[in-house]
Amino acid sequence: MKRTAGGPLSGLSVLIVEDEFLIAVEAQRIIEEAGAASAWPVNSVDAARKHLANQSVDVVILDMRLGDGDSGGLMAELLACGTPFVIASGLAMTHSHAAVVVMKPYRDIDLVDAILATMASSRNS
Repeated sequence: MKRTAGGPLSGLSVLIVEDEFLIAVEAQRIIEEAGAASAWPVNSVDAARKHLANQSVDVVILDMRLGDGDSGGLMAELLACGTPFVIASGLAMTHSHAAVVVMKPYRDIDLVDAILATMASSRNS
């Protein structure tokens, strides 16, 4: 996968919580081509928790409905520890907090813009 040096996501580490393999691989490609230092796909809440316990990340892409259940508990944990996240969903989403949501299927620019908006919002908080 081709990385773009100095791209809009330059230097970021991104965790992708997505149970659909093709969507996860495509998100990884988009993120890496936008210059991220790393993009790790995981397919479950448990795998995401293990990754977060052992590796620092700048932002999480979070699918709300996974094969092993809802990821609302993980979202609450991310909010509590201040880890920025983007919700990626094919379903209409309503939340009491101001999360950035990118609707599936998304274009490359939509995902990158959602990550940038989330990062800007977390810096301003």
